[in-house]
Amino acid sequence: MTVVLLVFISQEEVKAQRFAVSTNALEWLTLSPNLSFDLAFSQHHAFSMSASASPWNISDNLHLQHITVSPEYRYWFRMPFYGHFMGANLIYSSYDFSLGGFDRRNDLLAAGVTYGYSLMLGKRWNIVPVIGLGAGVEVADKVRVVPAVTRLGVNIQLVVK
Repeated sequence: MTVVLLVFISQEEVKAQRFAVSTNALEWLTLSPNLSFDLAFSQHHAFSMSASASPWNISDNLHLQHITVSPEYRYWFRMPFYGHFMGANLIYSSYDFSLGGFDRRNDLLAAGVTYGYSLMLGKRWNIVPVIGLGAGVEVADKVRVVPAVTRLGVNIQLVVK
């Protein structure tokens, strides 16, 4: 995947911004530090890689620990980091959720489609609400297919030239 990305980058020149760093504000509300790197490799195409983790227990009765990584391809309708985009993403997540007597510990592999809109706040700052839906495979005692929200958030984005 990296080789394909490098081929695209080397063959097409992007006249506008090429790189952005963002964080998902909704994930911070669940005590999950996260970071995303976005790279535009042509006039309409970009690649995003995000990661988040939550290593803490919230209380004795409630905890959600996870580590998640998610690469995503994005097609921008106008230009990268401006306006509407559609995407396709993959997710790997290892999580442990417990609430009272309910406990679930699994690995999740998922794929989905995303939609988002980048609203410019200034020359370098954007707010990017995004939602994605798809399907995943939980791997635990038995394998099962589950519906999945593959992306949900409000990203605060810093666009770097």
